[in-house]
Amino acid sequence: MDPYPVCRLKKTGQFVLVIQYPGVDTGVTCLVAPLYPEGQAPPMEPVTPLVQIGEEKYLVAFHLMAAVRRQDIGPAEASLVGQEYAFSGAINRLFFGI
Repeated sequence: MDPYPVCRLKKTGQFVLVIQYPGVDTGVTCLVAPLYPEGQAPPMEPVTPLVQIGEEKYLVAFHLMAAVRRQDIGPAEASLVGQEYAFSGAINRLFFGI
């Protein structure tokens, strides 16, 4: 799996961003952050970076990240490679306050 794939949860269809590096094997789970269409969730700078997938904009809710079973995640529908700077900024603020 490439870094930063956008997938859907099989049961709900919710878009999630797989934020875990693909070279780290954590067994049956991996870390994901949900995506919400712009305007459907309050932005929290810089913890919810805005990204674009096709014609739509989404907030990536890093503060709501969770471990999800890999079998519950559908195939990649998009990739957000190239957004690493915004993602690392969100994680740094969330975990380290910087």
